[in-house]
Amino acid sequence: MVLIPAATAGSNKTFTVSVTPNPAVGGVSQAFTYTIANAATSPNQLGSADVTPPNGFTATNVSGYPINYITSDGVVHLRNLNLAPGSPPAVITITATASCTDPGSLAWSSKAKQSNNFSGTPGNNFSPYPLLTGQSVTPCKLAFASQPGDTPSTTRPGTRSGVR
Repeated sequence: MVLIPAATAGSNKTFTVSVTPNPAVGGVSQAFTYTIANAATSPNQLGSADVTPPNGFTATNVSGYPINYITSDGVVHLRNLNLAPGSPPAVITITATASCTDPGSLAWSSKAKQSNNFSGTPGNNFSPYPLLTGQSVTPCKLAFASQPGDTPSTTRPGTRSGVR
């Protein structure tokens, strides 16, 4: 007797994430498009995810899916995603403000689970866990709408004659 193993789906629950725009504009509240997809080779649905913005980013709003919220520690919670393997991705808008400086090595951290309520043992996790998505920041800078051209560059502010 010869046993031939049955064809099996991949055992790895994998997912992909993209975040735009990149680079972010420092010091400005802006909308980030967060796209999450369940790989076609995953054996299970992707039910929920937790998204942590990069260091120095403050998330203020999330929209695009019926059950989502931001906790006091800044983690964005996405629930009931119900993404079947290979299905169209979920597109979520996360409004956040980036810090004015780019400390380097910035990344969005995403953790996904099979369950719709982000519960279960480590076997319920999608990999990699967490998935890191790189982000950069265009630093803030001081700029004048119209250059103060009538003041010599060596004059300290407030010392020009007639100005106090």
